[in-house]
Amino acid sequence: GEVTEEELEQLGNKVESLVEDGGKASGVCIMGSMPPGCGDDTYAKLSEKMTGKDTLVLIDSVIGLDALLKTLKNCFESDDREGGAVLKLNAAELCKLAGANKSEAEKVTIEELTAATSGFLSKYEGASSALDYLCVTDGKFPGYLVEVPKESTSETNFNLIQLPAIDISKDVKGGMLYPIGAGDTVAAGTLAAWQYLHHEPEAGEEDNFFGVVPKQVGSVLSSVKSKWQSDVSSDERSIKMATSFAFGLSCGSASCLQQENSVFDVD
Repeated sequence: GEVTEEELEQLGNKVESLVEDGGKASGVCIMGSMPPGCGDDTYAKLSEKMTGKDTLVLIDSVIGLDALLKTLKNCFESDDREGGAVLKLNAAELCKLAGANKSEAEKVTIEELTAATSGFLSKYEGASSALDYLCVTDGKFPGYLVEVPKESTSETNFNLIQLPAIDISKDVKGGMLYPIGAGDTVAAGTLAAWQYLHHEPEAGEEDNFFGVVPKQVGSVLSSVKSKWQSDVSSDERSIKMATSFAFGLSCGSASCLQQENSVFDVD
């Protein structure tokens, strides 16, 4: 069916009501395409209602991206903002957005990644102000966290953190993998971990954390983040984001081993 203008208005009113009762959202995950009847600016309009300067936003969609980035730029204009936004996409999508072609079957090179990032930032004027990072997946190959410079630049040197691919072949049962839903799982896992590390509770206060990450998972996230901080020269903010993205990629890999989408044992 097609979404009507009346239904879109009802959705907008519901979001406004929730914001009035509980304040702006702590985390927002924008995923996938939209049904018929929704304009390209639907994500932008909804985000404007629910996103504040301290909201964490993960975008896993290129639908209406230009309007969405302009909206998020305005949301994060405050100098004292604690929130931010990341765009999660695969290497082929990033190349396509930048006007280049890349086969999803081939591993992206650093040269291709930096050129595509530069082209993307040139094409989308609001990207540098709206986004903090690009979370780039590349199928069975390593993923990359790309830090987005806060000013538009023609440079092709970006801060990159490579995240190793997980070999799940030894865990495959019956020779079957179930990739449907894995991308959504990566996005959800990344945002959940990012929210945890962004509001990382003090020792002994883990039970008071308001997010969805279980205590035992939060403990592992904190441990991995601390280890990477001692091993890598990147700043703490980037290490937290890299740890979050690595967790999301792990969730996506685990999802591929289960016939039921995005369902797996945390242990």
